[in-house]
Amino acid sequence: MTYRQEQIKPYVSGETKTAEVERMFNGIAPSYDLLNHLLSFGIDRRWRREAIAGLKRFQPKHLLDIATGTGDFALLAAKMLQPDSIVGADLSEEMMKVAAQKAEKEGLAEAKRLAGDDAVIVAAGSLYFAGSLRTALGLAWR
Repeated sequence: MTYRQEQIKPYVSGETKTAEVERMFNGIAPSYDLLNHLLSFGIDRRWRREAIAGLKRFQPKHLLDIATGTGDFALLAAKMLQPDSIVGADLSEEMMKVAAQKAEKEGLAEAKRLAGDDAVIVAAGSLYFAGSLRTALGLAWR
């Protein structure tokens, strides 16, 4: 089954949806955090805190944040949960650069190898890694 949302593309360039989304996020990376906070009226900060608080009872030791963007979720999870390791992955290299700068500023830039994943943080952006909602959910379920 194909969902209507899978056909929506940010540009009409002839590129694949994944390439277009990557280009879009590369272009807005420097201002993404400000836009996210303003356009959500700060709700983005609250839902992150609440979601991470929900993980506390599981005491995850290894976290994988798929579609980490600028790393806000991963960095807050590192502070609140203090896992042994946390890895953020994103399609956009420019978003990852912003995340790396923020991690370094907060003293969390030490590279660690993921030994396993006790908890997986999946934001809506994971759809762009998988290509379809069904595949994205299937990958997260594994």
